[in-house]
Amino acid sequence: MPVPDLRNDYLGAKNPAREPAYGMPGPAAQAMRPTRAAQLRTVLDRTVGAAFGVDPTLIGQSSRGRAEVARARQVAMYLAHVMCGMSLTNVGELYERDRTTVAHACQIVEDLREAGHFDQAIQHLECALAIMLQASELRDMTHAARRLM
Repeated sequence: MPVPDLRNDYLGAKNPAREPAYGMPGPAAQAMRPTRAAQLRTVLDRTVGAAFGVDPTLIGQSSRGRAEVARARQVAMYLAHVMCGMSLTNVGELYERDRTTVAHACQIVEDLREAGHFDQAIQHLECALAIMLQASELRDMTHAARRLM
């Protein structure tokens, strides 16, 4: 299954096809609507959290936390970098970490992928994430179409 190119959507670039034809909503509506990056973070945290048996809210903690939480965060950052094509700096901003921390996380996950069972788990996560992101895209398009009706 081909993976959608999500780089521009999650790096903050505006996609005119997603903007309503009648103009931008008011400031209150804009403040309530999550950004594309926040949506990506939610999808990543929930998907990886479910796979690792970790509460998704713990993945975003500022402290390292328990080893399984730190590993789940490393995998989430790796997937954001590899699957979504985000730069290390952008992934760091997404997870409130330094880009060197993200680079270290990606290296750790790459090293762990040498083990067959871990690599297979990451492949399953990549497929699940692709499906979740496509579903999110479809949901966004459906909401936009309803606003135009």
